Amino acid sequence: MARCGDLSFDPPEECDDGNLEDGDGCSATCTLEGALCNGPEHLGCPAGEYCKLYLPGDCGDSELDGVCLPVPSVCDCPGDVDPVCGCDGVTYDNACLAGCAGTSLAGLEGCPD
Repeated sequence: MARCGDLSFDPPEECDDGNLEDGDGCSATCTLEGALCNGPEHLGCPAGEYCKLYLPGDCGDSELDGVCLPVPSVCDCPGDVDPVCGCDGVTYDNACLAGCAGTSLAGLEGCPD
C-alpha cells in the first residue's frame, strides 16, 4: 500500500522524499514541485536553480531523478548539526545548509577527507 512520506516510491506517487513537507521538491502529497532533472537523460536545471536528488546518490553521474529547485537567496536553516556531504564535495552541518548552497546530497554523513 502506497504511503506518502515513507521514502518508498509507490505509484500513484510522483515522488517520495521521506517527509511530508512542501517546498522541497516533493510535496506533502508526493507530487513533483518542479521540473525533473538528472535521471537517465542527465537533464540540467536553469540558471539560479539546482538539482535536488530525492535520495542521496552519485550526483550528476547517476541515473537518479531529481527536481529543479531555486537556490535560496535567504537561508533560514535550523542550527542543528547533522553533517551531510554535498555533491560539491563539501561537508555541511545539515541538509538545509547544503540546499542553501545549491547542492544536492552525495551522502548522509560528512564527506570523506
